[in-house]
Amino acid sequence: MQYSSATQAQFAAWKQPRRSRLSQRCPACLFERELDKN
Repeated sequence: MQYSSATQAQFAAWKQPRRSRLSQRCPACLFERELDKN
């Protein structure tokens, strides 16, 4: 089976969901989001 570069990128993102979740939950990211709201 052959995969396009986009498919490989999507699979890599799906294969590593913990990194995105941690980045979203990190205190610094949450603090930056609060600053963006104000």
